Amino acid sequence: MSNTDYIINLCHDLQQQGKTPSVALVRSSASMPLPIPDVIKAIKYWKANPESRPSAAKIISQQKIPTSQSLEQRVSQLEQQLAQTIKEMTELKSKTRL
Repeated sequence: MSNTDYIINLCHDLQQQGKTPSVALVRSSASMPLPIPDVIKAIKYWKANPESRPSAAKIISQQKIPTSQSLEQRVSQLEQQLAQTIKEMTELKSKTRL
């Protein structure tokens, strides 16, 4: 799939989430770095042809793309694990000093 197809699909996904695609939003939502000229070109095409969606959209929509909420949950989970690990290390250090 080309960058343009990927960006157009991303525009459709963002629109379905109630967001208006912009260069910054598309680039921050992408799972890979995208050149600004490609993003501008694809957004212009998407605006001119809002009903057209590349055929690879089925593949992309089936993939689980992490949302901000799921990333925040994952960070929270990792922070809790880190705190527990630090606590256990501190306990082990205090036992070895005795």
